[in-house]
Amino acid sequence: MIFGIGTGRCGTQSLSNLLDQQKGHHLTHEYEGPIPWELNPVAIKAHIQKLEANNFTGDIGFYFLPYIEYILTEIDSNAKFPCLQRDKEQTVNSYFVKSGNRNPWSIHDGSKYSIDAKWDLGYPKYDTDDKLEGINMYYDEYYKTANELSIKFPNNVRVFPTDDLNTDEGVRNILQFCGIENPIVETKIASNKLIKKPWYQRVFHKLLTSK
Repeated sequence: MIFGIGTGRCGTQSLSNLLDQQKGHHLTHEYEGPIPWELNPVAIKAHIQKLEANNFTGDIGFYFLPYIEYILTEIDSNAKFPCLQRDKEQTVNSYFVKSGNRNPWSIHDGSKYSIDAKWDLGYPKYDTDDKLEGINMYYDEYYKTANELSIKFPNNVRVFPTDDLNTDEGVRNILQFCGIENPIVETKIASNKLIKKPWYQRVFHKLLTSK
């Protein structure tokens, strides 16, 4: 199976679209929402069983990172985990805007930020109520862990720049890593883009994130 990963806001929807085009593969994106960030064997087994029952050959979701070693040692030693990494500043700013009044990177009572019972459980929690700081910590920890796992499991985990989705060579490298035979190379698959905001909103956001 193939489990695409990345922090989110990094091209995982596009990666799902690319892999779903490949012959013999049927991929989905964040199927039925996240599983808990804290390792939960029951949750991951149930998730994979649902995927298999619906003939999916994989899923793309940021929340698979903590489950990589468990999946490889207990479920499927041949599983592939292509990981997308987008520029940090772009990722953080995109998440800051997209998450609105939510802050799933900290534990809070809902008085300052909105609570989303479904999606909040899919993210790690940090000892800060500063949302921007939490997103930065999340990004740093995520790719530190992903790179460590790519060294430990070089045949199963690999980090690719998101920009690889924009070139034939980059797409071929991703598909080759995933073991795709007779790959269908498509570079115009960008999806889930943020709509450019009016200048005054961009200026206001820059002021908020410049500290």
